[in-house]
Amino acid sequence: MSEFKTYHPIVNFTYFVFVIGFSCFFMNPICLFISLKVLFIVRHVEMEGSTRYTQEEIINYCAIPLEENIFKIDTLTLEENLPLEFTYVESADVQRRLPDKILVKIVDSVPTYYHQITEGELSTYTIYSQGFKKITSQAAAPDGLMGISANLDNEQTRTTLMSMIQKIKTAGYENVSCIAVKDSGEISVIYDNRVTVQLGTMLDMDYKLKMSFHILTNELLETDKGVIDSTQAGSAVFQPES
Repeated sequence: MSEFKTYHPIVNFTYFVFVIGFSCFFMNPICLFISLKVLFIVRHVEMEGSTRYTQEEIINYCAIPLEENIFKIDTLTLEENLPLEFTYVESADVQRRLPDKILVKIVDSVPTYYHQITEGELSTYTIYSQGFKKITSQAAAPDGLMGISANLDNEQTRTTLMSMIQKIKTAGYENVSCIAVKDSGEISVIYDNRVTVQLGTMLDMDYKLKMSFHILTNELLETDKGVIDSTQAGSAVFQPES
């Protein structure tokens, strides 16, 4: 309270009168009733961002009652449940737009990666979104998606995979067929379904990618197949397929 000693008594008096009056006004039962039943009442519910789902589908699921107080809407639960209920909802952001609107912003899941599982002679392909959300499984090999081989339940492996995807894009790799990350940290990349690039761990990864990319784009023919050993940061050696 010592801070108030520096102000003129009239300033202090005006401040405390305002604070006390403001508190009394808004704690008044009549004011509380007005704020809950008259002001900030939900009159509009809208959805934006999704091309997979219609306004009606999303809004009907949310079941937000009109004429309800906007602050009573459980936005966090809706944000958690929407991606669970709808296969192609990657994330949801439910916003209160005062005075009377709830806006549901949807990010669609986009099929981006696949994981191949082989049992005997049969293979199945699990399709994942851009954020590694499992979308579906199918018997036919998908077109136009990058393969991944990693234990996505292992947080460290998942983080390494995400980092590798970004590093590969930054390094200029455009024809990556598959990225494999083992729980041990060993990483490899299959380029254009014909060259396996062994990269070892994440140590000095940018340099390893640069060395391997130079071999892929400057020293190999488009028909060459084999393995590039880039597990050591100081070298990258191509071993042709025998």
